[in-house]
Amino acid sequence: MQSLREGQAMAFRWGDPINWLRARRHLVATIFRDTTDQKRQRWVEMQASRTGGHDFALTVPDLPPEFSFMVFGDTGEGDASQLVLVDKFLKEAADSAFTLIASDVIYPSGRSHDYREKFYVPYRAYQHDIYAVPGNHDWYDELTGFMIHFCDNPYHFRDGNRRTVDAEKLAHLRAIRTNRVFQPNMYFSIDTPHVRIVCLDTGIQGRIDAEQEAWLARVSADPKPKILISGKPIYVDGTYNRHLTNVDRMVNAHN
Repeated sequence: MQSLREGQAMAFRWGDPINWLRARRHLVATIFRDTTDQKRQRWVEMQASRTGGHDFALTVPDLPPEFSFMVFGDTGEGDASQLVLVDKFLKEAADSAFTLIASDVIYPSGRSHDYREKFYVPYRAYQHDIYAVPGNHDWYDELTGFMIHFCDNPYHFRDGNRRTVDAEKLAHLRAIRTNRVFQPNMYFSIDTPHVRIVCLDTGIQGRIDAEQEAWLARVSADPKPKILISGKPIYVDGTYNRHLTNVDRMVNAHN
């Protein structure tokens, strides 16, 4: 069977046991122990050191007073179900200032080497920046791929040791498409003339940790109207997400 590199999209099947194996961290986190908070804290401290603080505010270059932006999510299966929508996306987003992917950029496990076929190549014709919040699938590789490609963090961890990504391989990918600016963290805010866009990371189990909650309280205190973007919403199919009670409380407090 041909691969995307040869011009033919491979079908993504959840029935494939290899995909279940790659997504096994969800089962581990749900049944045994979820270490997402500790791993997030490690990334956050690295990003704070690199960006000069814990504000994690992103400034979109040349943003006009009036603008539109595109939001879509669960994009990265890399098969026909993703590729059939690319032309529609490019048409609808032609006049947008930027795009936000609301979780699950890369299926099944967020691996860095899947980004070429499932992110860079499909959206190479989009001329503006693409930012994202991670979904549970992006966390299955400890968020390594996401931090490399969206936060420009050149490090990854293996067996507890920090290593540097291959700069030459990364440069080849960014020759396909790249952002003018990279986002400061996996959770961040975007200030615009009329609204603040608040982007949350809900990890594997759909919740935020204490550090992110404190950050959310700070960015929510601004009186400017806000739009909340997260991988897991507070309500899904009429069911309340009890893991986001703290987020719900702040959203209602700052209406």
